[in-house]
Amino acid sequence: MREQKKRHGLYTMEFVDPNLIMIRAFDSWNLEQTEAFCEELNENFVSHIEHAPWGFVADISQWGLCPPEAMARFNQLAEDLGNRNERFLAVISHTNIQGSLAKEYVNHAGNILTTRYFKDANEGIQWCREQLGRGHT
Repeated sequence: MREQKKRHGLYTMEFVDPNLIMIRAFDSWNLEQTEAFCEELNENFVSHIEHAPWGFVADISQWGLCPPEAMARFNQLAEDLGNRNERFLAVISHTNIQGSLAKEYVNHAGNILTTRYFKDANEGIQWCREQLGRGHT
């Protein structure tokens, strides 16, 4: 019998608008937490809005990072979400390493993802709303 590892790290996830998801990540994550995050995001959020372009605000300013195997899962998520109409990403980060890992995610998403970096979540939300309101596809 395989031992279940305990998840490390926290997150919140919510719809800010019908086509805009916001997540906040806290503390350091392990692979188990990353898998749980990806599953919840896909099943409870993306599956409801993937029929049309949507935006994503990722506040990682309080995130304590993750090991390489968890980052590999995020990179896979980036590819998957690009195929499911994610078009705009606002990243809220406060450190260079957070920004670097977000850029790695963006590189895996492909050319269809328009991304901007912010220090304030409200600015990121507003930018995503403006992009979605322009009717981009």
